[in-house]
Amino acid sequence: MEVLQRRTAQACVLLATEDDRLTSALEYILLTRNFRVLAANDSTTLRAHLGAETPDALLFEPSLPGLDAIALCSALRLEKRTRDVAVLVLGSDTGDENGHTLLKNGADEYIAPPFSPAELLNRIHAALKNARCEEPAGPICLSFADLSLDAATYRVQRNGQTIHLGLKEFRLLQHLMKNPHRVHSRDELQSAVWPSDAQIGLRTVDVHIGRLRGALRSVGGPELIRTVRSVGYSLTREARISPQVQSPVSRDHSCSLDGEPGFRHPQEATGLSQCSSGSASARGTSSDLAAIASTTE
Repeated sequence: MEVLQRRTAQACVLLATEDDRLTSALEYILLTRNFRVLAANDSTTLRAHLGAETPDALLFEPSLPGLDAIALCSALRLEKRTRDVAVLVLGSDTGDENGHTLLKNGADEYIAPPFSPAELLNRIHAALKNARCEEPAGPICLSFADLSLDAATYRVQRNGQTIHLGLKEFRLLQHLMKNPHRVHSRDELQSAVWPSDAQIGLRTVDVHIGRLRGALRSVGGPELIRTVRSVGYSLTREARISPQVQSPVSRDHSCSLDGEPGFRHPQEATGLSQCSSGSASARGTSSDLAAIASTTE
């Protein structure tokens, strides 16, 4: 596939869609903002581009022929070379049932149609800024109670069972585990996880804490995140949540964020512990990117 480029390209976007008209429209939007664009309309071309270079952002349709989208997102986060790639999912007009699952497995943004060119570009720029945020200095491996977190492989386990977290939830947990028992304000958590110029809602931190709680509960064990009303959150053993605090964040409504009207799919018009096995774990779980886009039998 031809590489389209304009002068003074700012960043490389790998665009993977199955519809040629959609590809052309999105390429035009990106090129007018001086992005360099790699285009793919099937999983084979997508694998080839990922093997040849590391894009700054991946913008793709999960319905791409031959693509296991969940495996792709997970593998990109586990592979050292690609873990900072901004991953944006293009939703369909009928909706994607696995949108929430893709966000939990490493996607940064889910963009549901209809969306305007301005909305698309804003979401891409936000994802790029977030991906380029430097990780705070600190230990690679953390442990608390029955939890373990490996920042080198983006792996979280509880009682030996792997927990799949989205990038925001992973960074929230990492920040909480660095200073367990301490109460962290919402402003502090926002500063630790989101870029300084990010525009987020008043309850965004609460929503992501709710997702994190749900993921930690999914493998059993006592509640670990305590809510301090009007202050923030802390990591502690056998925390309790009042119903008034739990209800606003017990459901995830962020997987179907509609953009501005005007652009539709063309088909419509702390405990710290040394990590002795981190590198081995990374090698064992990071499969070759040449195979991650294949459909699981």
